[in-house]
Amino acid sequence: MEYAVLEWDKGGVSGFVRVIATHQSKMSADSVVGVSPPYYEREAITMEEYQRLRDEEEELNR
Repeated sequence: MEYAVLEWDKGGVSGFVRVIATHQSKMSADSVVGVSPPYYEREAITMEEYQRLRDEEEELNR
């Protein structure tokens, strides 16, 4: 299974989320999450979940 890593500002209210990596193995994604700077939150999600979120965002922007 492949994973994407998302990042956002801790305590931020903007709701802006950056995509740090895509198509990563679980071990690689967990490594990227593990080196998160102290002022950011990072989370690894499956590529299926990432695609679902992208589809929802695209639908909202229509």
